Amino acid sequence: MSKRLVPSDSGQQENQKRQKSDDSSDKFQELKTIHFRLCSYFTFLSSRKHVITTFELLKVAPEKAIKRKLQILDLARIKALIPDDVVYDYFDENQFVLEDKHFSWKNGFEQKDNDIFELKDEFGNVKPFKQLLIFEFIDGDLKKSKTNTAFKTEIRVPQYSPSSVKKLILKRTQKFNGAISSFLASCTENGISDPWAKLTNDAQKYIPHKIDFIDPMQEMEKSTINAQRNEESGAGRPTMGCVIQRLKHATFYRDQIPSNGEFFLTPRSAEYRDLDFELSPKLKEALESSDKITKFYTHQADAMNMIHQGKNVIVSTSTSSGKSLIYQVPVLDAIEKDRYVTAMYIFPTKALAQDQKRSLKDLLKMMPGMTNLVVETYDGDTAKEDRKYIRQNASIIFTNPDMVHTSILPGHQYWQRFLRNLRYVMIDELHMYKGLFGSHVALIMRRLRRICALHGNDKLHFISCSATLKDPVTHMHDIFGIPCEDIVHVKKDGSPSGGKHLIAWNPPLIDARDPISGRINFISESARIVIELIKNNVRTIVFCVVRKTVELVMKEIRRMLKAQDKTGILGQIMSYRGGYSASDRHKIERQMFHGNLKAIISTNALELGIDIGSLDAVVMCGFPISIANFHQQSGRAGRRNKDSLTLFVAADDPVSQHYMAHPKELIKADYPDLALDFENVLVLEGHLQCAAFETPLAKDLKLEEPFFCDYKKLENVVKRRLVLDPSDNCYHPNSRYLPWPSAKVSIRAIEEDSFAVVDMTNGRNVIIEEVEASRTTYTLYDGGIIIHQGLPYIIREFNPEERYAKVERVNVDWTTSQRDYTDVDPLVIDKIRSLNSNDVPIYFGTVQTTMIVFGYFKMDRRNQILDAVEVHNPPVKYKSKGLWIDIPKKALDYIRLKGLSAPAGIHAAQHAVINMLPLFILSGLDEIRTECKAPEKEFGHRENKRKRPARLIIFDSKGGQFGSGLSTKAFDNIDIILEQALKTLLECDCEWGCPKCCAAANCKENSLVLSKYAAIIILAIIIGRPIDLGSLPNGPEPNMPEITIETIRPANEFGMVVLSDDLEIIDEKKATNRLKPLPKLEEVVYLGRNNRKPDDELNTFKKEPDGEIIVKQEGDDNIFIKTEERDIVLEK
Repeated sequence: MSKRLVPSDSGQQENQKRQKSDDSSDKFQELKTIHFRLCSYFTFLSSRKHVITTFELLKVAPEKAIKRKLQILDLARIKALIPDDVVYDYFDENQFVLEDKHFSWKNGFEQKDNDIFELKDEFGNVKPFKQLLIFEFIDGDLKKSKTNTAFKTEIRVPQYSPSSVKKLILKRTQKFNGAISSFLASCTENGISDPWAKLTNDAQKYIPHKIDFIDPMQEMEKSTINAQRNEESGAGRPTMGCVIQRLKHATFYRDQIPSNGEFFLTPRSAEYRDLDFELSPKLKEALESSDKITKFYTHQADAMNMIHQGKNVIVSTSTSSGKSLIYQVPVLDAIEKDRYVTAMYIFPTKALAQDQKRSLKDLLKMMPGMTNLVVETYDGDTAKEDRKYIRQNASIIFTNPDMVHTSILPGHQYWQRFLRNLRYVMIDELHMYKGLFGSHVALIMRRLRRICALHGNDKLHFISCSATLKDPVTHMHDIFGIPCEDIVHVKKDGSPSGGKHLIAWNPPLIDARDPISGRINFISESARIVIELIKNNVRTIVFCVVRKTVELVMKEIRRMLKAQDKTGILGQIMSYRGGYSASDRHKIERQMFHGNLKAIISTNALELGIDIGSLDAVVMCGFPISIANFHQQSGRAGRRNKDSLTLFVAADDPVSQHYMAHPKELIKADYPDLALDFENVLVLEGHLQCAAFETPLAKDLKLEEPFFCDYKKLENVVKRRLVLDPSDNCYHPNSRYLPWPSAKVSIRAIEEDSFAVVDMTNGRNVIIEEVEASRTTYTLYDGGIIIHQGLPYIIREFNPEERYAKVERVNVDWTTSQRDYTDVDPLVIDKIRSLNSNDVPIYFGTVQTTMIVFGYFKMDRRNQILDAVEVHNPPVKYKSKGLWIDIPKKALDYIRLKGLSAPAGIHAAQHAVINMLPLFILSGLDEIRTECKAPEKEFGHRENKRKRPARLIIFDSKGGQFGSGLSTKAFDNIDIILEQALKTLLECDCEWGCPKCCAAANCKENSLVLSKYAAIIILAIIIGRPIDLGSLPNGPEPNMPEITIETIRPANEFGMVVLSDDLEIIDEKKATNRLKPLPKLEEVVYLGRNNRKPDDELNTFKKEPDGEIIVKQEGDDNIFIKTEERDIVLEK
């Protein structure tokens, strides 16, 4: 019997190794087959324009060769071996643009009536979006990927010959085989016995996964669960001097800080003072327990001593100097002594009122016996069932001017208990009440004083705070109507302040050799700075001027953190702005207050004194409208006495660049006067109608004079506009204001109508935003992208009738930018006058603003156009009152002679006039507007049918179709306004326009179309001022690209404006030149549209074969060509 040989243990292991090696070799050979088949099929398909190489499409070729189903892991192994040469991931189907973008200089971008993807199926149901699994060969260059938006700007797809296709396949195959050989050699060198298992393990991280769209609010709450609040600002972070040095050594630093653009404001130590009166032990203990307060800063003690003595007080110390205690402590002290005392705290925003109420309630919790004190918010969000309880029981209410105007005063009979005992009225952030809005609030306060007097209350005292007022006493007098001598101003600041660094940061030129190339996008630059600050544990707030910038900064931060593989902290960076749902805003405010957010990106909604915890740095993304806003925002950092940083990132507009050239102007506290306009008859009448409804005005108007204005002005309005009732011998409101006059008097011109934006992602069905009706044209259209918390949402359905838009999260890196234009045109002439110095007519009347969105571009992050889509939103039109001046043809001729830009001159002249208005008619920056010239149109290279009249036009932006009365006053004072505008332009030492003369921080087109010297010509000709053309520089303007098309035509070519039936001619003058009789029609030769001259003004003529009439005018070098039926040529 034969013996069976049993292998030894070592031999068995050797066999197993050999078996594994053979298996591994077979598997690697199969992987080579898969790669070759994929490579061959992909290379063939890649020359086709509209083919996206999905996993489902590509798998067919290798499956035929390997006789099994291709697995997702198979391609992950290929990705693991050549990670830089292939793209393998899930992408949103909306990321792909599959059609050519047709553009010509003649017709521009050819828009498609329907988008490239269908939003609904054939039955009208919303079609779900797909995430496509994409595999691509990119050969180490991501730009070759069709998932990259940069690729989609190429209209032509590379064409490969059969031989070049074979070479590319061979090259890719050799590279892959080499990668396998290198991998196997590495395994041998490192003693790895099973290379296939090693590769399979390496491939795990390359297995693609569909994106799970997490709600950003849930992401925030999840990310901040374990975040701990730093009790002391700056704990765990370097000094700001060190942070600035690190910024200067960052990889992106290219001398962005100008040589004179770095400042340091020295720290200030605290000063204390005792009160002149004794606080109760309860209140002392509460202050110590809640905020560790045992003594008061000098300004706090001074203000509280004056309040205790019954004085009206205005406090104008710096931001975050502890002003809230000044109006909390005296009120609680008074209520402790007399539980019938009531107080009204008025704040300009709901968020600020909620913040201060929370602070006061925290203090009350520490006061035994006072915890049941009713302290409530009374605003538009207060439930109806709660309002009665508040009226009957509240000791302190937190409200806003709107509720005082529309609810408390008209319904004062329900508030008798509260108003009779009202001791203190506090208005915070007094600088917010300016211009037209401030005038409304001032008259509301006078009505409040009048109603309190009606209820027998003569113990009313007023308290106000602001950090940015030029003349606090005068402004408080104007708001409340109380004598200046009864107001005490507390201004010496006793609070401590850490050192403050202020940095001007100018993004570098794209091409240092070509200044016209522009600068690197200030949004990307701001995002880089924020990320660098977060790395250094610097808690930061970013202020942006408009909502769109907020979202784009947030979007860029997300993109950069993803590229750096640091998405874990995204939930601790949030954006905050108007339009977000109230619940989302409150959640973000809570997380900010508790210190759980590393950065917050906001509009000026957080500029006011809301306590959002301890902040280290303020980054301003663009110039924030005014120097007062700049200092208000800058004060938000360093609230806990540590050193802080303010960093101003300039945009590429003239206003921002002016401050980069003159950064010292940023540190000057040169605040403007905030005078109020009590001469505005429309505003005064509205509030007199409301006052007469609250309680009729006495026939003897001298009794009303203490509350409103002088007797003569009061009499003029009341006798003409109100109704005298013989039964009680009092004045009552006009019937057109009934039944509720305050509803007819808008104090903010804020729209009530809004559209809900509903997030349908993963079936959420949650409102995430509310968009004002006037904004919908620009933001809501089918297929458009809205950005929310820096994340893209595509608009699946826009329903204007039901006032909602349904949106869904998508994973795309493009955005949409609407294509629109705005025309402002006169409709009816109400008044005509001439200037004192010239006979150029000045018109006043009804103007109409027409806003049209006709399509949108799909844009990548570099603002390259990927696609053009047509939309059919109806135009938005609204009427107002305004004034206009048709620019004399002589001015246009001079501008043309100097080679300057007429549109840029008109734009500059309009802003120069508006800049002067606050000096004469007390208007705010946003209360009078004009038609701004858009660079997309003016700098284009193709003719456009939309020509605009050569006309200066300004109009009331508030007050509806009847206007606010501001343009009426501008019309009355137009002589001095034009003279001052021209004087300012001539005396300004800038080159082509700056904020001091004709650039505007609130210009909707960023003052990019601007010609200071063309504006000088326009205003000089209108006024009749002699001008030396030789002293003005010749064009073209160096601050603008070359302008090659004409977009402006003389105003008389657009026909006459309708005259009102009640036309008022202010003055009559003898004409400078006598009018010539009109020639007979047969004597007229046409020079162009609506342009004709009599034959006797022209020279000789001769016949030409081409049938053109060529006319050369006497003394003019311009030749006008017009084809007519007449085959005669007239020439000089």
